[in-house]
Amino acid sequence: VLVPRPETEELVDMVLRKCPALLDAQEDGASILDVGSGSGAIGLSLLHALPRATCIAVDVSTDAVALSRENAARSGLTHRYECVG
Repeated sequence: VLVPRPETEELVDMVLRKCPALLDAQEDGASILDVGSGSGAIGLSLLHALPRATCIAVDVSTDAVALSRENAARSGLTHRYECVG
């Protein structure tokens, strides 16, 4: 289940505002690294906002890796999202 907390939404908004290079990189596609990805909310939200970006996510929890992969599939983003443990 992907239910971003308000803090997560604020963080994603801040990243998009403070990192204009992410928006500028849309020509070539930005690469995002999400460390401690949990449910994948941050990386997947950024991918939703940045249609040409890709994300590699990492988490030590096998349950979190499975959940973030499931959330990527539900969001239709598996072609741009990879989570490893």
